[in-house]
Amino acid sequence: MFLSKFVPILAAMTLTPGAVANDSRSDWTGYDWRMVKLAECQDLGSSAPCHIFHGKWDWKRNQWVDLILAHGSGALQVEVILTNYDLKDDDYVCVVVLFQNQAKANVAAIHFNEHSDHQTASTAAKSFPISESRAADIAQIAVGTKQCRDGKDQDKSTYAQVFRAITAD
Repeated sequence: MFLSKFVPILAAMTLTPGAVANDSRSDWTGYDWRMVKLAECQDLGSSAPCHIFHGKWDWKRNQWVDLILAHGSGALQVEVILTNYDLKDDDYVCVVVLFQNQAKANVAAIHFNEHSDHQTASTAAKSFPISESRAADIAQIAVGTKQCRDGKDQDKSTYAQVFRAITAD
C-alpha cells in the first residue's frame, strides 16, 4: 500500500562517508519537535514501511500529520499523510525529518511544505539515496511540524542551508 501511494520526489542528496552536520533543530523557526525512537522502526534496513509519527500541525484544530518510513534499494523513503478534518481551514504544512547519529548530528534531512485543503487527506513522498553504512549511523529521528503561514516556499532556504551542511566534505 505504501509503495502504491508513493509519489517519488527525489531529493538529490549525495552523502559522503565523512559528511555530518550539527543538530539543526534550532535553525528551524517555530517548529514543534518530537523525537522518534528508532525502536519504533525495528529494522531501518528493511523495505517494510513503518509508521513513525502521528501528531497535529495546528494544536487547536483537528489536523494531523502521519509519517511512514521505508528503506530499500539504497534510499530512505518518507511519506507524509496530511489529514484535515477542519470544516473551513486550509493550510500549508511544513514537516522536517532529521535523521541523526548518536551525537545528534544530522546524517540526512528531508523537508515537506505541502498544502492541505479543508476536509481532505493528501499524501506526498520524498526519497533520497543513502548507503547502508550511512543508514546504520542513524540513531534517532527528530520530526518537526508547523503551519507554514508564509506559503509554499517557507523554509526552503533553511532546508538548503541544512542540506549543504550535511553534504559538505
